[in-house]
Amino acid sequence: MKKMIIGLAMIILALDATLLTAQPAQPRRKWDFGRRQGLLALNLSETQEQAMRELRRKHARELIPLHSQLQAVNLDLEAALDAEEPDLAKVNRLVDEKSKIRAEISKKRIAHRIDIAKLLTPEQRKIWRDRQGRGWGRGWDGWIDCNRLNRSGRHPLGCWMLDKPNAEDK
Repeated sequence: MKKMIIGLAMIILALDATLLTAQPAQPRRKWDFGRRQGLLALNLSETQEQAMRELRRKHARELIPLHSQLQAVNLDLEAALDAEEPDLAKVNRLVDEKSKIRAEISKKRIAHRIDIAKLLTPEQRKIWRDRQGRGWGRGWDGWIDCNRLNRSGRHPLGCWMLDKPNAEDK
């Protein structure tokens, strides 16, 4: 009996020791942590911050219907492909429609990025470009790094924009 109690105590101590050495759960960072940190480095004026908030809201409102359309087309495409005998013409039409919506979303994102850049002073724009090149900017495929190539073997679009100085920066 004594041996069994000692054995159980040893097992409990071993389990307790492993639990004590476990790392505490890391708090989750908010998704916009990098954006906020990048904006802090720019030292924006109050009017610039307000203008950026307005641009962000306007941009988000423009994207809501496009994302809804894209989801609807995706559901239609899934249904068309799940049919007993899929209609190739209908599938092709839905794929084309999906491509048009994605192109429209990309155009709006690029226009928004250009609008944001127009709000910045030349010094702020330089900081913004430098930070984006080091992974501070959000690309369309996640965090971008201009030293790496994307899946197609080329730099992401964001890096093409970084390579070309603006007329005001010269």
